Amino acid sequence: MWLGCWKNNTEAPFGFRWPRDPIKALGIFFSSDTNKTNELNFVEKIRNLEKMLNSWKRRNLTLYGKINIVKTFGLSKLVYNASVLVIPENFIKEIEKLIFNFIWDGKPGKIKKSTIIGERKHGGLKMTDFDIMNKALKVAWIPRLQTRTDASWKIIPEVALENYGGLSFLTYCNYDVNSLQINHLPSFYREVLKHWQSTKQAFQKDTSPHNEIIGNSRNIKIDGKAPFYKNWFEKDIVRIEDLLHNDGKFLSFNQFHFLLRINQCHSD
Repeated sequence: MWLGCWKNNTEAPFGFRWPRDPIKALGIFFSSDTNKTNELNFVEKIRNLEKMLNSWKRRNLTLYGKINIVKTFGLSKLVYNASVLVIPENFIKEIEKLIFNFIWDGKPGKIKKSTIIGERKHGGLKMTDFDIMNKALKVAWIPRLQTRTDASWKIIPEVALENYGGLSFLTYCNYDVNSLQINHLPSFYREVLKHWQSTKQAFQKDTSPHNEIIGNSRNIKIDGKAPFYKNWFEKDIVRIEDLLHNDGKFLSFNQFHFLLRINQCHSD
């Protein structure tokens, strides 16, 4: 299958028979037509969800029973697609509408959404919020991205973000996803970076300014842009603490020159 945008391309390199219709691999449809891809990967799933919920409406279920049905037989069917694909916002809203119409029998909700999805120890009903679940599934990719391996599936995002130190390094940075020039990055990884930015504060244990990563930081800007210096990165000058003496004072320019080994690089 031809990769990239080739909707109106009639070429047939190497004499191969290039498929122009969507193809399916590992349960996911692939196509150069984004709308067609979304339709095949999500519309059928949503319709099946709607049919399943309608079949359970005839039964006299308690509120807890309905929530268990949604979690066990409904959302579970969407986990795989949501974990590997970007879900359009209109599909997310449609799924949530179907779920809450089932919960409240098509009537206005009697409990606030924030309460029904809350923990039971706080008075909630532990209902799964699909939007939050979708974001969590994207964030779950972070440990895999940060693992130091040369897995082939990492090649495309790492190369697309080589000017930022690669995708794995970027996930550690205090970046602003809106200021990154990531036009060549697949939309799935953009989604992962966006949701990771909004949630990683809860996982950070060391908030000391000395621990701030210099590259791609929203707090360190030159002419309004977050810098990333590849030669610094290659010399392991990554955090603010790498620019400091043991007494906490900044290195002088000459000391930094020596640290960076600029003279050695020139001689090489």
